[in-house]
Amino acid sequence: MTGNAPRTPVPDAPFADAEIADERSTVRARVPSQPRLDAPQRLEILVRRAKLFLEQLPKEDPRARLLGIAVMRRDETLLERLLDAASSAASPSTRPER
Repeated sequence: MTGNAPRTPVPDAPFADAEIADERSTVRARVPSQPRLDAPQRLEILVRRAKLFLEQLPKEDPRARLLGIAVMRRDETLLERLLDAASSAASPSTRPER
């Protein structure tokens, strides 16, 4: 299989050094990130957000019942999905008008 690969010519020594110098990468500075929250802290934040969102929803809204159940069960995955869906629905669409 090695005989099938095309061979690239070996560059002359002066060009090889210049290419290596151009391809060297620099180390990027670390961007300070927010401190990671442990699971109970993250869940408490989700529950607070969900309760605030529940106050804004009408009682007849099907999301209100599902969100209430997710808060009662403290279901982190369901809370995240419902709140993400609500925030994406509230954000303006970037779809072009026809």
